[in-house]
Amino acid sequence: ERTLRLPTLAELSEGESDFDGAGGHHEVTRLAAFIVDSATPDSKLQVVQIAAGKGEQDKVPLTLALAREFAEGWSYETLVVDLDGGAFANLASRTAERSKMPAAGDELELIHTTTPKLWALSQPTGRDSPLTGERLPLERAEAILQALRGRFQRILLIAPSDYEDYGARRLNPLVDAHILVVRAERSKAPVLRRLRDVILTSGGDMLGLVYTHRRFYIPERVYRWL
Repeated sequence: ERTLRLPTLAELSEGESDFDGAGGHHEVTRLAAFIVDSATPDSKLQVVQIAAGKGEQDKVPLTLALAREFAEGWSYETLVVDLDGGAFANLASRTAERSKMPAAGDELELIHTTTPKLWALSQPTGRDSPLTGERLPLERAEAILQALRGRFQRILLIAPSDYEDYGARRLNPLVDAHILVVRAERSKAPVLRRLRDVILTSGGDMLGLVYTHRRFYIPERVYRWL
């Protein structure tokens, strides 16, 4: 926290970081409530991007757990957009329900997951992405996001690993807030500081950070008191 100068939104111990147990579920529930409660008239925190350092993958299970919480716990129509590639590649094989959605003069393909009210956007990543493609006019990316805002109550983006890429940087100010995922004893402070600075200098807003795989070498209740 001291290095990044960001508030800690959630902490998960090593045993809770798969998000399947009661402890992990409780932290995700609290995080979802915080996002809802932090909305203002100027920013509803409707579109949130989950980012992590290069090579760090904890952003994927966190995004999915948070999306399920919004869909199941809050009954929000929720969309996951994987801008990093691969996290939801197996969704098509688990569901036959797809639908087309008009946006910015084109059609987006939505995949309905096995969780009610939880959808994923079927789209290419990188330079071919309708949101981060460098040849895509910025106005079109804005129009696509605006159309998605009209369809879904919560939109969670899995940030690209290449956060230095121009397409990724110009998307940062278009979302409402960013959450940084830090894996204890693995994430490198200089990398995380650079990621934070890239988001902020490109016009994005940081909501805070989530710690995963944290080991408490002293009792957790004492650690929190300190």
